[in-house]
Amino acid sequence: MYDEPSPDSESDVANVLLVDDDANNLLALEVALEGVRCRQIRAQSGEDALRELLRREFAVIVLDVQMPGMDGFETATLIRSRSKNRHVPIIFVTAFSQDDTDMRRGYELGAVDYLFKPIVGPVIRAKVEALIDLRARTQEVKQQARRLREMERGEAESRLNEERRKWEAEALRLQNQQLEQVAQRKDEFIAMLAHELRNPLAPIVNGLQAMTHVGLKDPELQRAHKIMDRQTRHLTRLVDDLLDVSRISKGKLELQREPLDLCEVARQAVEDCEERIQAMEQTIRLLAPEEGISVHGDRVRLVQVVVNLLTNASRYSEKGTEIVVELQSTANQASLSVRDQGRGIAPEAQQQIFDKFVQERQGGRGLGLGLTLVRQLVELHGGHVGVNSQGIGKGSDFTVVLPRGEGAQGNVQPKIEGIKADSVPPKVPAKSLHIAVVEDDPDIRETLAWVLAGWGHRVELAVDGPSGVDLITRIRPDVVLMDLGLPGLDGHGVAEAICKRMGAERPKLLALSGYGQTRDKKRSKEAGFDVHLVKPVDPELLRRTLELLD
Repeated sequence: MYDEPSPDSESDVANVLLVDDDANNLLALEVALEGVRCRQIRAQSGEDALRELLRREFAVIVLDVQMPGMDGFETATLIRSRSKNRHVPIIFVTAFSQDDTDMRRGYELGAVDYLFKPIVGPVIRAKVEALIDLRARTQEVKQQARRLREMERGEAESRLNEERRKWEAEALRLQNQQLEQVAQRKDEFIAMLAHELRNPLAPIVNGLQAMTHVGLKDPELQRAHKIMDRQTRHLTRLVDDLLDVSRISKGKLELQREPLDLCEVARQAVEDCEERIQAMEQTIRLLAPEEGISVHGDRVRLVQVVVNLLTNASRYSEKGTEIVVELQSTANQASLSVRDQGRGIAPEAQQQIFDKFVQERQGGRGLGLGLTLVRQLVELHGGHVGVNSQGIGKGSDFTVVLPRGEGAQGNVQPKIEGIKADSVPPKVPAKSLHIAVVEDDPDIRETLAWVLAGWGHRVELAVDGPSGVDLITRIRPDVVLMDLGLPGLDGHGVAEAICKRMGAERPKLLALSGYGQTRDKKRSKEAGFDVHLVKPVDPELLRRTLELLD
């Protein structure tokens, strides 16, 4: 027989295994161990003892040597054969031989003590208590070692995680730096590409204008000229979009804000797109309140926004369809919607159409920058733009929302590079001027001379900065058209030299440049230029500018 384990946790109370074939001896051991905090488990044979060792762990085993069947030594041998019990303390108890051979055998089997019956209570109690205390201390040391290992492992994992976080943060920083460098190189490439495209565009624009002076009588030539002129203007807009997107990405685009009538902005955009819309056999219906809608913004950029939306609507609509431009306002906001009857936009594509280089709809053409520029320009004005389409084939509705402004009046006259359009009567008769053109690109130089000569002006040419200074000081022209990127001495240097040499007698100076930001115009003004024109110069703008300079 043996006791059932108590419900107490075995880790709280040590187990002591008492093994003896005589029940009276077991009782005597139990009495001797009274007061010792332990759970006493009985076993009356070696077999019972082994079964108990399979069931639980013991702090001490008190083992009788002389037992029928399997004696104490055989039992101890089997106990020691199991790795889990190899180090459990065994106290051998015997009532017979005190032979040294038996004692030596007992100690060889791992006995911690060898006692003789009759058992002395205080002695067995002291030895068992000492072994239990030793086990407790051993367990505590093991637990402390385990906690220490866990702490060290936790600290090591913490250090490892911290190092991993640092490594990941550094890897992310390097990745972001690389992405920024790639984006910067891309923006720089786009800006350089757009700027380089301006130079070959300039002679094309000038050449088309010069052809009108020749008088194209053949209808087919007239038709070809009209197509070339329209496509050249389209290409110029694409180049402008490239530059503007690059400038906005770099934070270098500056708005020239003023009080505006948004309805006038819409009307000007409709006029700018009229030729394209008519070519597509489409119509535009403008719905705007007569009293106008005041906003505070950059006229050129807001016209550009509406032109891009109209161009987008026309591109994705069939011939004969209608495009509606509707303006509305509240006390705080102004809205402009452009609705078309075109191909529509799938719901999943409506979130990405304002991203760079994304074609808005299936079958699209162009660079995918028009709507990107719309979003960026509107956000620079403190507004937002959205799109609504019921799906493919159901048209689209783009809506721009801007904050209201105060003091805008209808029919505000635009300015041409710092010269007020109302500074002279609207119709100024053209006057023959003596003009010096200083330009190193031969195609731009010659085609610009053709255009100016066609308007009745007398033109003389120079190919670089030093020869430009010599020509201007020698012939004293009325007006100078000068490229800023001249070899030898750039345009700014030429202007400064002319102003220094000729003083108040200097001619009017017009800068020609592929760059047209505020700082570029400021630099030109500081050098002495009266007007800053961006290549390719629109012939009509150049003509009006010359008239206003007269």
